[in-house]
Amino acid sequence: MDAIKNFAYSTVATAPSPATTGTSLVLASGEGALFPQPSTDGEFNIVVWITGANPLSANAEIVRVTARSTDTLTITREQEGTTARTIIVGDQVMLAPTKKVFDDIETLKANLASPVFTTQITTPVIVGGTAVNSKITHKSTTGVGTTDGIAHQFTGGNNGATVIATMLNNGNVGIGTTSPAVRLEVTDVIRSSGYTFPTSGVGIDMYYVAGGGETGTGYLTSYNYTTAAPKDLLLSGLTVAFSANVLTQMKLGANGGLSLGSSYVGTDPGAGNMIISGNVGIGTKAPTAVLHLKAGTATASTAPIKLTAGTVNTTSEAGAIEFDGTNFFFSI
Repeated sequence: MDAIKNFAYSTVATAPSPATTGTSLVLASGEGALFPQPSTDGEFNIVVWITGANPLSANAEIVRVTARSTDTLTITREQEGTTARTIIVGDQVMLAPTKKVFDDIETLKANLASPVFTTQITTPVIVGGTAVNSKITHKSTTGVGTTDGIAHQFTGGNNGATVIATMLNNGNVGIGTTSPAVRLEVTDVIRSSGYTFPTSGVGIDMYYVAGGGETGTGYLTSYNYTTAAPKDLLLSGLTVAFSANVLTQMKLGANGGLSLGSSYVGTDPGAGNMIISGNVGIGTKAPTAVLHLKAGTATASTAPIKLTAGTVNTTSEAGAIEFDGTNFFFSI
C-alpha cells in the first residue's frame, strides 16, 4: 500500500515547468515535512486542484510522488485516469484518499484470505486461534507432491545453514538427515530424561525415572496401557549384547549361544550352549561353588538334582554321570 500521513496538505509555491507536463513542484516553505518520505515510507498519490474550490474531475489531477527533497516533490503525472492540467502557484495539494487506496485495501484483504509471502517474514508470531482446539495447518504445495519430496524443512545455525529437521510428503521425518526412509529417522543420540505415562494405547516406551524409589533408572517397555498388561518385546540383531557399568556382561550369539560375564562375552559358546564366567547358584543367592544347589526336602519333586533315565554311553567318558533307570554310573 501507499504511504499515508495525516493532515498532509499544502499549496504550490513553484509550479511544474511546463505546467501541464513538468515532473517537479515545490510546496509552501517548510510544509514538505507534512508529507511522507518516499525513500523510507514508500511512494504515494496526491491530489492537486485549483484554489478556492473543491476537487472535481474537471479541476483536479492526481499525481504520484516518487521522491521528496525538503519541499520539492518529484511527480509522475496523470494518475488513476485523471487528465493533466495546468498546475499554477497557489494550487492546493493534499494526500487524500483516492480510489487506489481503497483498491489496495481490497487487494490486501483478498491476499490475507490466502496470503502468499515472496520475501522473508521477520520475527513472526503465528497463532491458530483462541479456541481450545484451534490449529495451524502447514501446506507445502497446492499441487501433487512427490512421495519422497521435501514438504517442510526447518533450518537454523548460521543464516539457516544447518538443517534441523525435514518432513517428506510421505510423512517421514528426519532429524540430522534430509532423506528419512522410515517414519522417524535420527542420525544421532536420542535421550529420554523423564516420563509421563499414557492412559491408553499399545506401544514401546523408552523413559527415564530420575526420582522416587527407582532413582536413576532407564526403561524400555512394551505395554498395553488400555488393558494395563505388558506385551512381548523382541530385540533383534546379528548378536544381542547387554551392558552394565559400561562393560558388556551378557551376549546372545548369532547361533543362539549365550555368554555371561565380561570375560566370556568374546567367546562363542556354540549353537544353543551357555557359558558362565562365575559361580552358578540354583535356589541360593550366594553360590560358593561353580555349581551350588539348594538343599532338597522330603517332599516329592524337590530333590536338588535329578537325572532322566536313558541309554548310557557305549564308550565311557571320564567325568560323565549317567542313569539308565536302574543303575547310576560315574565314569573315571
